[in-house]
Amino acid sequence: MRPAFLREGGAASEGRLFATPFTDPGSVSRSSVSDHRVTYGLPPGRWSPEAHDAVGLVARALESLGGSAGTGPGAVSRRLCDLTYRGLAKTLRFAGDGTHTLEPGALYFLFRAQGDGFRFLGRYDQVTGGSGS
Repeated sequence: MRPAFLREGGAASEGRLFATPFTDPGSVSRSSVSDHRVTYGLPPGRWSPEAHDAVGLVARALESLGGSAGTGPGAVSRRLCDLTYRGLAKTLRFAGDGTHTLEPGALYFLFRAQGDGFRFLGRYDQVTGGSGS
């Protein structure tokens, strides 16, 4: 999903679908997009909602462990696997099978190549009726 795809693909790129693990920042919070633009002079980049969610998940883990400076990385990583965090982009929850992978579900999003950009269509499971895994 880069401009080169559209440029080099020409008419053949039009309408192509992309499933991505990142959402469109504007789809989760219009005010945060405006705030980001005012603060930094640019719209938020790809992965910004997911980065926000990752930091939120770690903060929740630290908070649940008491937030002391002596909390070790091992304790944090174990706690992460026990939490469910409803983020901006998606709900983060790790599978309980010891694999340390995210549970399947609403993890992917669809975009369509359209004109000179990529149009956000929505969460994969909502657009297609599938699980997104």
